[in-house]
Amino acid sequence: MQQFSAKNFLGKRVCFSGFVKTQDITGKGQVWLDNVNFQEVNYNTPTTEFIPNEVFPDYPKNLSFEE
Repeated sequence: MQQFSAKNFLGKRVCFSGFVKTQDITGKGQVWLDNVNFQEVNYNTPTTEFIPNEVFPDYPKNLSFEE
C-alpha cells in the first residue's frame, strides 16, 4: 500500500483512476487496483458522474461487500 500527504494538493483539482480487478468473487475473494494513476489536472478536464454538494459518510461502510 502506498500513502502520501495531501498537503501539496489542497485546493487543487486531481484525477485518480485505475482498473479494479477481482479473483474468486463468489463468497470471499480478492479485489485490487491495477494501473493506478494520480495526477493534477486543470478545469478543462471533464468530470464523470460529478454531483455538486454530495454528502459523504465520515467512515467507510460495507467493507466486506456483503450488500
